[in-house]
Amino acid sequence: MEFLSFFIILIAGLFLSGIFSRLHVPWVVALLVTGFVLGPHGIAVVPAEDPTFLFLSEIGLIFLMFMAGLETKWSRIQGQLKPIAIVSVFTTIIPFIGGITLGTALGFSFFTALLLGIVFIASSIAVILPTLNAKNALGTPLGDIILGSTMVADIVGLVLLSIFLQSIHPSTALSLWVFYPLLLCVLILLKWGIPRIHDLFRHLSTQHAFEREIRLILMLIIGTVIIFELLGLHAVIAGFFAGFVLSESVKTDILKDKLHALAYGIFIPIFFVLVGVQADIGELFTDTRSLVVLGSILGSAFLLKFISGYVGGAVSGLRSSTERLALGFSQVPQLSTMFAAVFAGASLGLLDNTLVATFIAGSALSTVLAPLLLSIVYERIPISPSESNNIL
Repeated sequence: MEFLSFFIILIAGLFLSGIFSRLHVPWVVALLVTGFVLGPHGIAVVPAEDPTFLFLSEIGLIFLMFMAGLETKWSRIQGQLKPIAIVSVFTTIIPFIGGITLGTALGFSFFTALLLGIVFIASSIAVILPTLNAKNALGTPLGDIILGSTMVADIVGLVLLSIFLQSIHPSTALSLWVFYPLLLCVLILLKWGIPRIHDLFRHLSTQHAFEREIRLILMLIIGTVIIFELLGLHAVIAGFFAGFVLSESVKTDILKDKLHALAYGIFIPIFFVLVGVQADIGELFTDTRSLVVLGSILGSAFLLKFISGYVGGAVSGLRSSTERLALGFSQVPQLSTMFAAVFAGASLGLLDNTLVATFIAGSALSTVLAPLLLSIVYERIPISPSESNNIL
């Protein structure tokens, strides 16, 4: 009855997410709640361990990471490299150390505490980008700093996650000192070569141009992921770097819209719905310790991310407290990179059901609060005429 369950997921994802959108609930939260309602901890009409759904969910996570990588374009932020570097030092080190300290204080193992620090680094370009666009902040100095520091945080988090996974569960016989220089060389080679391969195939035929373009992009995505996996990189991390490599090749709005429709129309919703299906929120309320873990992690993640952005903005020279508030709130949301770290940790047995449910709840809460707070703060930030002329 896989088709029936799949049909239920599609119908529920379409109609329930539409209802939630009318209530101004973020799309991701709507899908997570939908999955929880349909799953074994709700009305139990969708199984949690169906192999077909698990495979489609993995594709959805790879697409989620790919779309995050696709938004990572250095060309957007080249004019603000110094403040971005300063802010990024704070937005990576403070959450990382804070997460490890919290994990140790809660009595977790060293590796779980280390993974907690990596999870705390994660931010989300996809969550804050619509708010920046709505506030005409893209292309302004503050908007560039927010985008750049978020991009750096995600990349640093993924690199640390990769090193972490290679250290405790090696997928290659190469030593780390050989593996990562080799990986960097391959990344540079792909960044140089894939746009040229893309241009070569794109000009071979003019018939059905956009359909052929989509097939070509999908081929390059899967090919890039396979190359990184052969080198020993985890598939979800490979998905992000595939998007990063292709970010300068996907130029037309029509092509971006088609990729967005494919990713967010089919595969990514399946991932989020099945995350909700598998989530046992009841685990968070079984005893006092679970509630302490929930409150400690959610509160610490919010405060550490906000403080790191605010302090980083002050040190980098942002002129007003309102801008520093905006930078602080922009670091709070966690989505794609967080899910990559959490599910990698869960697959290795480092995170139990309570921690997984805690991070899912934290992601849902952050995607609701952060854009709202960022939007409110941005109302108080005047954009000068010179900045308005730079809006992309």
